[in-house]
Amino acid sequence: PSRPMIYGESVQSIVTAIQIWFEPLIIGLDPFAVEKLWSKLQTVEHNPTAKAAIDMAIHDIIGQAAGVPCYKLLGGWGNEIDLSYILGLNEPEAVAEQAVQVIDDYGFKTLKLKAGLEPKRDTAMLKSVREAVGPDIRLCIDVNHGYDSITAAQTLPQWEPYNVAWVEEPCPGWDRRGRKIVAKATSIPIMADESCITPQEVMDEIWRGDCRLMSIKNARTGYYLSTKIIHLCEEAGVAPLGGSQGDTDIGTITSAHFCAAHRSMARWPSEVSFFLEISDHLLTERPEIKDGKIKVTDRPGMGVQIDEGKLKHYRMDL
Repeated sequence: PSRPMIYGESVQSIVTAIQIWFEPLIIGLDPFAVEKLWSKLQTVEHNPTAKAAIDMAIHDIIGQAAGVPCYKLLGGWGNEIDLSYILGLNEPEAVAEQAVQVIDDYGFKTLKLKAGLEPKRDTAMLKSVREAVGPDIRLCIDVNHGYDSITAAQTLPQWEPYNVAWVEEPCPGWDRRGRKIVAKATSIPIMADESCITPQEVMDEIWRGDCRLMSIKNARTGYYLSTKIIHLCEEAGVAPLGGSQGDTDIGTITSAHFCAAHRSMARWPSEVSFFLEISDHLLTERPEIKDGKIKVTDRPGMGVQIDEGKLKHYRMDL
């Protein structure tokens, strides 16, 4: 998942960065020497998802060599996590119908709504979904930086009667003073995502004190940097959650291992259910969701096998 609008990367740039910069730096390194690996990767600026892909592949190798699954390698808290589901942008009634359907089909206990286009429409959507799913389903809302801080400060208090668990990125991430105004205007906790990607940015946000939840995406920070972010959050009493990056089934399993491994991550639902929206899959065994949960295998490493036929079919040579 390249996301050029956020990280400045494309599929081609990721492949090129690995081939031209990173491969010559890391060929011959001991895969167990993760600190040395990152000392090499960090000699090149930016390219977060290229670095993350290498990092997670290395941890898969370590797990296979050691004969243990990645969730045990990373912390071993458990092998199962709760999932949340991200609802689509649509008319309020249609979103409510989708919410009921995915609860019936997969047993999700947490749903994420997308907002930020128009406050009245967004509030009507929230009301419609809450009435459809009842009081026991956790609802959170991602504004995707869509409101200015004044609009967010006026709108979020209107969502409080609907028992919203948290609101993600309610105003532009660069508007730090505006975020503080929003946080003070509502009792709903604020969650940071794209505005806090690196451990340094997370540390700065924790210092400011406006966000009480932090989205961690392994696709952009790998296991190595994600672990640093978890520890920062834990020491500050900030909740770390597994975020969605539009992951395939491979990304889902990769993130599930990480979230299950850590106590502070496993207590919150992870968003890595996007693979349900993808028409085909690259693994020989598709991830299975039961009662809103996903379980990772005890096979070494990630414990997955790539379907070589599908990989050949979907491969892009750049």
